[in-house]
Parts: sequence; C-alpha cells; structure tokens
Amino acid sequence: MGIIYLVSTLLLFVSFILIKKTEKSIDILSFLGITIVLYFSYNVLLCYILTFISVPNNLAVFSVINIIIAVIIDLIIIKNKKIQKYKLDRVSLICVGIILLVTFIVSCLNFGIPFNIKYETGDPATHELTSVIFADEEKLLNYYEDEVYGVSNGRKIGSYVNSGIIMQCFSNVIDEIDYYNIFIAFGIFVFFLTAAIMFNTLDKYTKSKGGKILALLVSLIYVLGYPFNSLLFGFEYLSMGILILRNNTSYGVLF
Repeated sequence: MGIIYLVSTLLLFVSFILIKKTEKSIDILSFLGITIVLYFSYNVLLCYILTFISVPNNLAVFSVINIIIAVIIDLIIIKNKKIQKYKLDRVSLICVGIILLVTFIVSCLNFGIPFNIKYETGDPATHELTSVIFADEEKLLNYYEDEVYGVSNGRKIGSYVNSGIIMQCFSNVIDEIDYYNIFIAFGIFVFFLTAAIMFNTLDKYTKSKGGKILALLVSLIYVLGYPFNSLLFGFEYLSMGILILRNNTSYGVLF
C-alpha cells in the first residue's frame, strides 16, 4: 500500500505543479519547497476531516483522495489547455545544493550513518511515540490516552501526522522498533526545508550573484541557530511551526 500512496502523492504533486497559476514564469526551486510544506498542511487538514467523520487515517484512504484531487486538477488543465511555466536559476540551484551539503554534514556529525539516537534530552522519545501511535491507531490523538503520557490533545499534530504517514508507508519494510530512523530523517528534512525556503524567500529580492551569496550566508546563519537547536533537541514540531509560517510568507512573495 505504501507504493500506491507514494505514486498517488507523486501524481498529485505533478498535477499541482502543472496547473496554471500565473502568467509569469515561477522559480521551480521556490515552488517545490512551498508545495512540500503545503502538502504537509494538506495532510493535517485531511486527517482532521477524516477523524471528524470517523474514517480511518490510513494510506488506502489517503491514496484514493489524492488520486481524486489529481484527476480533478488534470481535468481543469485539459479544459484550459494551459500549463504553468517555470524557470531555474543555476546559481540558486548551487546555493540550495550547498544547503543540502551543510544539512548532510550536520546530520552525519550528530546522528552518524546509520542513525544513532543522539538527542540532548529525552523528550524526542515522547514525540516519536506520538508518530508511532498515529501510524498504528490511524486517527488523530486528540482523544487518545496513553498509559504513560496521558491525553495528547492537539499537540505536535503537524509533526506526528506527517512522520506517522511515512511510518505507515514503510510499515512492511522496517520493524516498528526501527521507526526512530524515520523520525530522525523527518527532522533532518524539516531542517533542510527551513533553510531552503528561507534562502528562496531572500533570493526573490536579489539582483546579482553577490546578492544570492549573501542570501545563502544569511540562510545558513539562520538555520544554524534556532532550527539547529530544534534538531539537536528533537523538537522538530517547533521547526514545523516555523516552516509553515515562513512558507506563508514565501507563498506571498512567490506570486
């Protein structure tokens, strides 16, 4: 089922990327980052709706909904006979590549390869548990009461829903005891996205290669501050909040 879900997600992404949004050419790097964060938010909204109507939050349901939405978007594209045009700046691509390299180095220094559980506090155990419970229970944890941690309420929903969905995707591939690898990888990916979207936001205002380099430096200084602290302490849900807020700003800048 995990493969079907990933294919449905890819179809939805491609459809959303192709649909006409503006007459201007859009920077593809900026739009990809924004689209990923929008998808995170979409997953949360979808789970809220499904939980409210007592429908399981599982890959089968997600896949069907993704495909239906993708088909609707494709029909709009066919009707309008227009697709969105994009552009790619090579210097910006190199800068994002440097951000990816910094993310890789930071991750290796802290977690190693393969991943070791190496956080500064024990709190990530609770955060990872909420993702695992969501993956197993297939519903939001607003009313779920754990014997150890009590009622989860609406805490960390942006984080545990998306990392929990990934755990569902790989449930037949890795043992549940090894889900911590997904939790760590998700935190690293959020770290990378935070820096990349900050760079893309600043890059919108640059007029030269020197400006792009300055935007890169500011983005690295930024991400090696609070977002890096969140990575080290396993507070990826806090970075998710910043990421969504930053994404709203970037969305406005993009269009």
